[in-house]
Amino acid sequence: MPILLAGNSRITQKRLQSELRNMKKTKEKNEATGTVSNPFDNLEDFKVAQDFNEFETAVDFSIIPLRKPGRQEWFRVNPEIELTNVCFLDVEQNEGSPESYLVTASVAPLLRELPGMTKRSLHLCVCRPNGTPFVWPVKLPKGNGTKHDDWGRSALEAAKKAKTEWIRMNSDMQLGAYKCYTSSASWEEPTWPELGMAEILKRSVGEQHIIASTDHPVIRQLQGLE
Repeated sequence: MPILLAGNSRITQKRLQSELRNMKKTKEKNEATGTVSNPFDNLEDFKVAQDFNEFETAVDFSIIPLRKPGRQEWFRVNPEIELTNVCFLDVEQNEGSPESYLVTASVAPLLRELPGMTKRSLHLCVCRPNGTPFVWPVKLPKGNGTKHDDWGRSALEAAKKAKTEWIRMNSDMQLGAYKCYTSSASWEEPTWPELGMAEILKRSVGEQHIIASTDHPVIRQLQGLE
């Protein structure tokens, strides 16, 4: 079996080579004497060092989903990384969820009448138990006092609460807003990807989902020009 050496491991190459030689000698001795050894004879072989956690390596998430929290998952919101007052265009698909496009500030006013245009606030989140990151595009309330604003306001309140506590969020159709639940477990603080917002957007929204012109094929299709 090959042995992988972590760059930050304190186990030296010399020590590994010595252990491999000892294992080989033991195997040869057993084969010569016909002895069947018990692999658990030396329990010290299975004890890891106290600094075992230091061998863990950071995960580089090449894809960070753009989505809202699932109704069964506990999540946290990064208190420092967010981008507010951005416009998205959600384009309905034949199957599945709508496809989201980030619209530049110079083009957004020209498309405000298109169905699916919304103003959002982007929040970096992680969910339990694996600490998987995702970007939550929260719809901002329009501020016109309509019932739909309750969804936006309650989502923003949930995002604010999740900056300091692990929460779970569900839609309450009778209430017309989101309800959030706080965990009473003593879970550790989340580990966040060491990425800036620009790189996070590149991995979540993607360059192919930017609309920077009214000549974009998606816009022309929605306007009936193609």
